[in-house]
Amino acid sequence: MLGGNEMDANYAAIILLFITAVGFAGSMIVLSALIGKKTYESSKLDTFECGLPYQGEARLRFSVKFYIVAMLFTLFDIEAVFFFPWAVFFHESLFKLNKPGFAFIEMFVFILILIIPYIYAWKKGVFEWK
Repeated sequence: MLGGNEMDANYAAIILLFITAVGFAGSMIVLSALIGKKTYESSKLDTFECGLPYQGEARLRFSVKFYIVAMLFTLFDIEAVFFFPWAVFFHESLFKLNKPGFAFIEMFVFILILIIPYIYAWKKGVFEWK
C-alpha cells in the first residue's frame, strides 16, 4: 500500500500541473486584454461565418426528405453496429460451442427485419432527390 507521503507527492504533482495550466491560461487572457490592439469598426462587428460574409437568413427551411434520410441513415447505422458483437458471437459459437446454425439463423432474421423497412422506404421514394 502507498504510504501517506507517497500519496501526497502524487497529488502534489497533479495539483501543481492544474495550477500551472490555470495560471498560464489566465495570464494569456490578461496579457491579451492589456497588450492587444483595440479597434472597433463596423466591419469587425458584422456577422462572420466560415470565412464568408453574411449572405442571408440564418434559419433556412429544409425539405422533410432531408430529415427522413437522416433518420434512416441513423437507424441503419446504429443497427449495423450490431454486426460486430454478432461476429464475435458467431466466431465463438463456431469454434467453441460447435453450434453455428443458431447464430446464423439469428442474424438472418435480424437482416430480414432490417431489409423490410429499407425496401418499404425505397418503394416510397425516400431516397430519390428531385
